[in-house]
Amino acid sequence: MNETFQQMLQRLPNDQNLLQGIEEVTKQGAVLPILGHLGWNYQNISEVIPEYPVGDGRIDYCLSIGVGNAVFIEVKRCGTDLEAHEKQLLEYSFNDGISLAVLTNGLVWWFYLPLEGGHWQERKFFSIDLQQQVPEIAEKHFQEFLSKQNIENGLALSNAQSLKKGKEKT
Repeated sequence: MNETFQQMLQRLPNDQNLLQGIEEVTKQGAVLPILGHLGWNYQNISEVIPEYPVGDGRIDYCLSIGVGNAVFIEVKRCGTDLEAHEKQLLEYSFNDGISLAVLTNGLVWWFYLPLEGGHWQERKFFSIDLQQQVPEIAEKHFQEFLSKQNIENGLALSNAQSLKKGKEKT
């Protein structure tokens, strides 16, 4: 079956294999398919680099455009509380000069601007929750902030910065 992006986003919150699986299941069952729908060739390890070394650790995925690293993605098993992992992701991203970072458990996706000013907790600018948002809205936001095309042309970063500035004003 060739699922559309929205069909996949609707199916994931009820996928028992995903809900009961380990981190690798989250990567293979949710993260990589989502990246594929967003235009990333996850079979090309120069574009979607797994276990990317950073400092004393590793980030689960580094999305790379040409010769530059663009986005870090840290993956936890489905159902994991993400708050305990924010600081490490942001430190790795900041130290490597990464402008956009994502922390996910497959169903909840938190988006960050690691190089922005302020406390590290203030750098989260958006979240997608596949259990709460309708697939059409989730797809729109994934496209806006994580599609390969929008990362390449700088629109994802521009969208993120505009959204964060708007939130700070309110």
